[in-house]
Amino acid sequence: MPAREFERLLVWLKLNFHVVSLGALLESMREQRPQHPRGELALTFDDGLRNQFKLAYPLLQRLEMPATMFVCPGLVDRKEWLWNHGMRARWRRLDKDARDRLAHELGTGMDNENSWIEWMKSLHIADRERACELVRQETPSFRASPLEQDAYDMMGWDDIMAMDAALVTVGSHTLNHPILPHLDDESLEAELRDSRAELEERLQRAVPLFCYPNGSTDMRVRDCASRHYEAAVSTMEDLVGDDVDPWNIPRIPASPDLALCAWRLHRPQS
Repeated sequence: MPAREFERLLVWLKLNFHVVSLGALLESMREQRPQHPRGELALTFDDGLRNQFKLAYPLLQRLEMPATMFVCPGLVDRKEWLWNHGMRARWRRLDKDARDRLAHELGTGMDNENSWIEWMKSLHIADRERACELVRQETPSFRASPLEQDAYDMMGWDDIMAMDAALVTVGSHTLNHPILPHLDDESLEAELRDSRAELEERLQRAVPLFCYPNGSTDMRVRDCASRHYEAAVSTMEDLVGDDVDPWNIPRIPASPDLALCAWRLHRPQS
């Protein structure tokens, strides 16, 4: 989202809603307190990208709007992109012959970047890593462009710890951003347990909130989240009602189209 459009959206949200932290929103619901006349809204950011620190955080400070940012400490440690961002960037470097070779090797079509990434998300971990390795072999001279670095670089620990804890809540987004339903029980437990442990050790404060990578979850994953976190957000699109499942909290995606965002927030609910 362009920074100017994002600022415009934040100003509109501040004028039309009572913006609170996600923790405060959940506490208000647990205690069944009367809602603010304008309605309460919590802002969340996934992945812990550096542009969220460089562009979004200063606006949140200036407008005094709290938010929660979900980060992956394993990726922060390794200064590593999300795997799907890396695959997007490399896919753009492939010529037709390379795409045809990969399609034959992997037994799938590669019509466009988005369908390619969505297909990779459907794979189990070992199969996806094999596909990623084949793409890396086809792009041995890959170097990220400045624009790709601006879009995909992760925050560093200095960035995360520089944010005002009274304004920005840091939540867990797993260690490495895997598709959780594809993991075995041991790996699933480690991703959720160790992510919280590392964040709490680094930040020296509690990290009770979680976000499912890609929004991918099932009963087994939610049971695991309930053992390690007080609440978890999904990508299921809806308003948050009094009967919300604390480990499957819906959200509404932002958009640079302010009219579309307003419609998403005010449409009639079934």
